[in-house]
Amino acid sequence: MANGLYTVVSGSLAQERRLDVLAHNLANVTTVGFKADVPVFEVIVAPPPLIASGFPIMGALSAPPPMSVLQESYVGFTGVKADLSAGELRSTGNPLDVAINGKGWFSIETPAGTRYTRNGSFSLNPEGQLVTQDGWPVSGNNGPITLQGNAVKIDSRGFIVVDGQEVDQLKIITLPAENAFQKAENALFAAPPGAAVEEVATDLDVKQGYVELSNVNAIKGMTALIDAMRAYESYQKVLQTWNETTARAVNDVGRLR
Repeated sequence: MANGLYTVVSGSLAQERRLDVLAHNLANVTTVGFKADVPVFEVIVAPPPLIASGFPIMGALSAPPPMSVLQESYVGFTGVKADLSAGELRSTGNPLDVAINGKGWFSIETPAGTRYTRNGSFSLNPEGQLVTQDGWPVSGNNGPITLQGNAVKIDSRGFIVVDGQEVDQLKIITLPAENAFQKAENALFAAPPGAAVEEVATDLDVKQGYVELSNVNAIKGMTALIDAMRAYESYQKVLQTWNETTARAVNDVGRLR
């Protein structure tokens, strides 16, 4: 294959994957607690081409100067990482909605194990358990939280008081390095194997009646999407020109006699 064509193809594929990630982010711009995906790429340097040694050099002749070989490089898509920066807090007036102002993650119990989220849009199931929108129980320091009563108050430290009686405290955790969280099912997050999870004991600022919005910036996201589309179109034009040039060369050679 002609030199440089792999570079163009890899660039086109990279922009296609980038478009997918950006479109997914924009589709979740209104999803509560959503954390944007960031595409990750790496540069792959192709090995230098093999150069034939040629014929033996006569003793009287000096060896030719070494040839400089320009190595091609390609871009490869390696996956996505989550942007864990906080989103804007918005008041809802719902006493079961909770947001964390600062570091920390709500602990959720799912069939796949303990998961974590910044989406504090909670409700009560028929058994009186505090659950997520997917129906998974929200964990307190004493296990899944069950609320029986009318007036629910949640203070800045996450303590839950129902009808004047303290019931439990929201189990809010953090990792020593929060960028170690990995996206899991249903927009939840999981701690990587072997990671030390520790409870947040101080500096909690829990806000009742608020939710954390998506951290996707719609304007920046649209700008990046347009940029990726234009880059992708440019690569496609280069490939189209390459194909036309190759076809013309083949046809012209075929006419030679």
